[in-house]
Amino acid sequence: MDHLHYLINSLDKEKMLEAIESFPRQIKEAYDIARVVTLKLEGKNIQQVVILGMGGSAIGGEVTVGLSQKFSKIPMFINRDYDVPRWVNASTLVVAVSYSGGTEETLSALDVAIKQGAQLLIVSSGGQISDIAKKQKADLITIPDGLQPRAAFGFLFLAQITALWKLGLIDIPLDIWMEDAVKEATFRTHQYSPDEIGGHAYSIARDLHEKIVAVFSGPGFLAPIAARWKGQICENAKTLAYHYQYPEMNHNEIVGWKQNPELLKNIAVVHLVDEDEDHYRVIARMDKTGQMLAHYAGGVYFFHTQGENLLSKIFSLVQLGDYVSYYLALLNNENPTPVEAIGVLKAHLATIR
Repeated sequence: MDHLHYLINSLDKEKMLEAIESFPRQIKEAYDIARVVTLKLEGKNIQQVVILGMGGSAIGGEVTVGLSQKFSKIPMFINRDYDVPRWVNASTLVVAVSYSGGTEETLSALDVAIKQGAQLLIVSSGGQISDIAKKQKADLITIPDGLQPRAAFGFLFLAQITALWKLGLIDIPLDIWMEDAVKEATFRTHQYSPDEIGGHAYSIARDLHEKIVAVFSGPGFLAPIAARWKGQICENAKTLAYHYQYPEMNHNEIVGWKQNPELLKNIAVVHLVDEDEDHYRVIARMDKTGQMLAHYAGGVYFFHTQGENLLSKIFSLVQLGDYVSYYLALLNNENPTPVEAIGVLKAHLATIR
């Protein structure tokens, strides 16, 4: 424990751990904020929803879209681009999410959506996108600032899902789910705490250390959580990771696990599983594929959701992945907060008009 605290004190200069530990507070606060916001959109004709976002600001939208497949009667899409589809029109609700308020792709796509007459909902901590919302007299949910976008997942996701729930666009018992979700999320912050030597999360980080991490899930609501794991490992731990889905990987990628055996030994395979929501044949595919990949990979792991309801189950693997990526950063002797490569790229793009 002393060594772990030493690593935290010497490497975590911007207090990423505190941001990760704030997750239970984030989800409660964002729910409370969005629940009392008066939405001018109420009663409007909305036939489809398009959520704009990039990076850490997009994952909440991905989870929302995943939930919509089961709990919404209208189609919902995530849009990670400078543009929006041509079919976006006056019956489309465009939810523009940018934690900083200055994400260039989201601002560009929002401009196109406005020109195409879309209805608007903005989620941000401020910045240019909030100014646009006020100019357009659009619904705006303002969340607390001061975090890295990827560390504000609780704020970003709960703000948008609560708004869509209030509008009747997603049929979930959110008010009932929230009580258990906050309680269980709070318990997990203690479970994975450095005071508990990181618990299961630190043990997983040690297993994944010095490996490329491949994160797999089914095609449902855990697919964006696999993307979250990938993003967190890349940004926090500065370690390459990727994600993919069953059953699609059984139709192509599975065949590639043969050549370059020494390279394959440096890949750790992580499966994210929910035995209640994943199709039983997807689970059968995961089990057999895991057995097959174990002959080549540097480790095959299965992590299951935990929780009293679907929201809590989602959060269980979000939190586990966040803590794993954090401890992996420490094992890599990395400060988990800076993302220097992104800064270099943004500086270059700023010179191009």
